[in-house]
Parts: sequence; structure tokens; C-alpha cells
Amino acid sequence: MIWFKDLFDKEKLPTFSPMAISPDMENEYLFFETVENEPPYSLKHWLDYFKKKCIKFKPQYLKAIKQQIRKGDFKNPHKFPDYFDNEFDFICMAFQFGNSPKEIVCNLGLAFVKNGELVYWTNYNILPPDEEDAFLIPKDRVVRLHELEHVQNFKKLWDSKLSEICNNNLLVIYDSVVELSILKTLFLNYSIENFNFWYTDVLSLVEFSGNSEKLAELGREFGFKVKKEEDAKEDAVTCANVFHELSIVNPNYLNHIRHLDMGN
Repeated sequence: MIWFKDLFDKEKLPTFSPMAISPDMENEYLFFETVENEPPYSLKHWLDYFKKKCIKFKPQYLKAIKQQIRKGDFKNPHKFPDYFDNEFDFICMAFQFGNSPKEIVCNLGLAFVKNGELVYWTNYNILPPDEEDAFLIPKDRVVRLHELEHVQNFKKLWDSKLSEICNNNLLVIYDSVVELSILKTLFLNYSIENFNFWYTDVLSLVEFSGNSEKLAELGREFGFKVKKEEDAKEDAVTCANVFHELSIVNPNYLNHIRHLDMGN
């Protein structure tokens, strides 16, 4: 665990931007991951833009971009979370739901902060085990239909990726009543027992700040751009930014960290 009282550097505020990668950035994983998943035509426009500005890329970055533009087959040489030694200041988790008469779909978003910087963000689409699990959807949440290309089994996702990440880092959620109940329900329904992590929630800090209790409004109050569309990944990024700010005004946030395992 590497979460401490004076962890954050104000000059390294973890913010998200569509241009999150830069030609000389240190985070090779994020750069290569972006190049791998970006359409070649977008990369070409991006490369041309920086060439006009006479800004040079690191040699390995330029090579990756040219390969993706030319062949479209570039693969990130680094693995997650190994590249970051699976050690993060904290990880933010958020959920969004979409449903139709035949299915209930959940989008799980994650944002990873290391050394006071947002280093990676991603999301996964999962399905509850059966239609009887409609109670997973919080009654006070707006439910929207998402066009999903990939849906994963939560147990396989937890066993293969999430357990290693969550069990070894501080997990930050927005509302422990909602998000934690969703996690507990998923653990129960999938008979998952290998969870043992520390967590805290944004709302527990909001009580001492006097700020709005709505995540999007909180983000805007602290000066962050918050996208309007429903996206768990964006929610996780907003949660990371907000938690960072609240931890500054309330340095005793460590007092609000709790533990979750099979025993509780």
C-alpha cells in the first residue's frame, strides 16, 4: 500500500484530456496503449500537427506511430499493471447501467493514480448472472441503453485482472452505499471469495467540505471539465480528480478508510 497523508503534488493534478498523451511523456504504457487503439488516420493528423509545431517525438514513440499508420498492427509492448508495479496511490471505481427488456448491462469504469498523476483509465462491460439481478440497478440512477460490443463475465474479469489490482491498492468509490452494495452483490452472486481490500468514498469527505454531493457538480466546482454523456470511465476520472481535491482540504481522509473481506 502506498497511500499516505502528503501524497499528492499540486503541480501534478490528475486531469483527463483527449490529448492525454504527449511526444515526450514518461508514461510509455499510456502512450503505446493510445497508439495501439487509435485509428491510423487520427494518428496521422496528430503527427502532422506536432510536425508543424516542430515538436519532436521520442524515437520509440515515433516508430510506434509510423507502424500504426502504415500497417495498423502496433501492439503495446508493456503489460498492465506490471508496468506500474501494480502500485498506485489509489484506484477509482464507478458503475453505469443500461438495460433493455432482455438484458441488464453494467459498465465498470476504473481510473488509476500514481505519484499524484492520472496514469491510466479504462472500462469493462459486464452482465449480472441472470435477469433476477435487476435489483443491482440503484433506484435513483438514470438508466440508459448502451450499444455494447464486448460483455465479460464478472467472475472471470475479477479472477484474471481486478482481484490483483483491487486487493493491493486503495479503492476509492463515490458512494459506499451504492457502489459498495453493487460490488457485494456481484461477489455474492458469482460466489467470489478472494476479495480483501481497503476502500474509502468521496461522500464521506464531502460531509466536511460543504460542497455539492453530486459527482458531476463536484467536478465542475473544482474546475474540471465533466462530460455530459453517461460513461463509467469518465465518472471514475472525475471521481479521481474530486478525491484528490477533497483530500487536500481534508488531510485526515485516512480516518475514513475501511476494510472489506469475506468477514464483513
